[in-house]
Amino acid sequence: SWRDGGGGVLREGAADLGLLSRQHVAALPAIRAVTESDALFDLAEGVLQCERVMTTAYKWLRAVAGGEFTGVHTDKVFLGRGTSRLITTWIPFGAVKTEDGALLVAAGSHVSSDFERVRETYGTSTVGGDGTVSGWLTNDASEVPRILTRRDRGDGGDGEGTPPPPPVVDWRTTDFEPGDVCALGIETTHMSAANVSNVRGSGRARVRVSCDARWQPIGEAFPRDPRVRDWRGRGGVAVDE
Repeated sequence: SWRDGGGGVLREGAADLGLLSRQHVAALPAIRAVTESDALFDLAEGVLQCERVMTTAYKWLRAVAGGEFTGVHTDKVFLGRGTSRLITTWIPFGAVKTEDGALLVAAGSHVSSDFERVRETYGTSTVGGDGTVSGWLTNDASEVPRILTRRDRGDGGDGEGTPPPPPVVDWRTTDFEPGDVCALGIETTHMSAANVSNVRGSGRARVRVSCDARWQPIGEAFPRDPRVRDWRGRGGVAVDE
């Protein structure tokens, strides 16, 4: 077992817990009661301003050990071959403090002119579909301002060859409580903080468990990404083509 004691505390050295590949766990009724709850269907319909939504049968269920994190990315590089009206809900299972590896969001990155070139270049690229490492813009959030400057069309400076200062990226996060959810558009730049929890100075980390669920409107006007085969509506009803 990768756990050592109660409270979700991992044994020392636990890593690569592999929950993402265990879709039989994500499909358990107790998990789906959260990830496909009526409340989340209501939220997705409200955010997308549509009458009916569907969600991917596949769920990105993750257990994050000490020192692990998800790098800077947008979901468009993984799920951008269908409608642009697709959102992700990031769902923490239990309390997730910032030190446990909480979600970080670059505020306004889906519309900001600073991120325009990232959206036009990296955001339209085709990457691996594992949703883990491949496809990251970078694994270091401090590199993002430099990347934004490098991807700018012109120097934008003072006309004398002086480049503009790097833009300030407004990273937002919080300590999440049970029942909290964060909804993200497909072009929103985000990542997770590293799990640096150190329970009572023991050197052992708390496991961070969370799930990404994807949502889009139902209808022929909203094409599906061909890499995602199975979709579900309210009550677990399969949504056919």
